[in-house]
Amino acid sequence: MVSIFINLIKKSIYFKHPERNPFIRIESFQKNNQVFLRFTDNGIGIDLQRVKDRVFTLYQRFHTNSKKGFGLYLAASQVQSQGGSISIEKSDESGTIILISFKPQ
Repeated sequence: MVSIFINLIKKSIYFKHPERNPFIRIESFQKNNQVFLRFTDNGIGIDLQRVKDRVFTLYQRFHTNSKKGFGLYLAASQVQSQGGSISIEKSDESGTIILISFKPQ
């Protein structure tokens, strides 16, 4: 879990919007017998219309300043290895919202 948090926080900072101070919100909640984590930032976002099916795959770069294309893949792999799922609720020029769900243990 720590690695998932660190990875997503680092991504939010790395892809911050150049004209805004970075903002990151991490929320947790339970619904329908599942535990959810929601990561929200105000960064530069991802064009989901163009790349939605590739967001969590290896070596995908969506911005010119991307280095390796490994971060979201790694986060997804870590979440899935714990029996969870990860998705992007929203991503545009105002920021990104990532939702992670787990079944309670």
